[in-house]
Amino acid sequence: MVGYHLRLAVASDTGGLVRLLHRSWETAWAPFVPAHVSERYYSHRVAEWFVETRRREIVVVERSGRLVGLVHSEADFVSALHVDPDWKRRGIGSCLMDRAETDVARRGHATVRLNTDDFNEPAQRFYRHRGFSEARRFPDLAYEGEVMTVEMHKALVDARQEA
Repeated sequence: MVGYHLRLAVASDTGGLVRLLHRSWETAWAPFVPAHVSERYYSHRVAEWFVETRRREIVVVERSGRLVGLVHSEADFVSALHVDPDWKRRGIGSCLMDRAETDVARRGHATVRLNTDDFNEPAQRFYRHRGFSEARRFPDLAYEGEVMTVEMHKALVDARQEA
């Protein structure tokens, strides 16, 4: 992507990562979950906890000094993909997922897994377009079971075969 910089997050990104996660929460989750769930998201400092505990594995996309997207994966699981709402539909999510899938394959896994929520139909369409299929649904305890988690899987081409 011309004009974009893909890199690992660094300590000085902490504030920008938290802001990005909050903006993502406000548009992708808050409108669909009970108010008390949103209140708990902020009072429990979920974004701050995520950044503090996962920063070293977060890959970011930067444009003109601004963080516009992030992805986090470990083992065979993509635990987070967020694109700033003002920067959606510009290929940032695809770029980040390409990186995450490559990282998962390099770790030796033949399948990549992720979870999304049943109300997040745009995310489900995005992942299906990338070759993911639904594996199962289960109550999301973070939302007190009021939301269903959609687990999705995708078979990967072995990165060693491509080399």
